Amino acid sequence: PKSYSVELERGDPKVAERILGLLADGPMKPAELREAVGIRSRIHFIRYYISPMLEKGLIVRTDPDHPNTPHQEYKLP
Repeated sequence: PKSYSVELERGDPKVAERILGLLADGPMKPAELREAVGIRSRIHFIRYYISPMLEKGLIVRTDPDHPNTPHQEYKLP
């Protein structure tokens, strides 16, 4: 598996690396990612992992025009 080096202001870099590893297999919904990495809080997950990773360009939305759609998935750029 590919190794990623991720630095986030908050959050565990190992969790971020795990997220990127999961997304290497294809797009996933946020709930699927949360479950896979063992984070229960949706707010914590978005604030500490998804938002910073989007800002850094590490991940992208599958539907960028509708960021809050329930069908939103994330993928590698």
